[in-house]
Amino acid sequence: MAAEDAGRAQTGFFCSTSGTYFTDKESLAEHYKSDFHRYNLKRKVADLPPVTKEWFEARKAQLSSTAAGTTAAAGVQQTWIDPLTKKKFNTENTYLVFVRSKKYLELVRKSGQPAPEAVIVTRQAAEAPQQAQQQEGGCWLARSSTSKLGLKRKFHRQEPIA
Repeated sequence: MAAEDAGRAQTGFFCSTSGTYFTDKESLAEHYKSDFHRYNLKRKVADLPPVTKEWFEARKAQLSSTAAGTTAAAGVQQTWIDPLTKKKFNTENTYLVFVRSKKYLELVRKSGQPAPEAVIVTRQAAEAPQQAQQQEGGCWLARSSTSKLGLKRKFHRQEPIA
């Protein structure tokens, strides 16, 4: 009851999505353009309660610090190679799923050897194919591929920029 009285005591403009009051129309319009409002709007659509501005800013800072740590490692690419099958995996998780599969365990049992450790190859990530071909002066031709939905995507030959 006291919270309702405090809410009624505040006057001005109100955003029902984030539950905040504003003194003038311009600040409300700026709020509507903010990431904070958009985040709470998505929560409202998902039938979740709004978050406070303090929580949102703390979470945003946490995510940006995590992203800063991953961009430093973004230039390094690791590949896991299984010595038994010579298969290559781009992530450790896909490699671990593979070595725990029934098919792989059966293959290890048939070999009579213990399961070999993966060979991890670490290298600098290659630059984008278009940038590389432009520096070499050649042209790049990508293969056509089929998506999971069965739609055919075609790529066309791209000439280098002179």
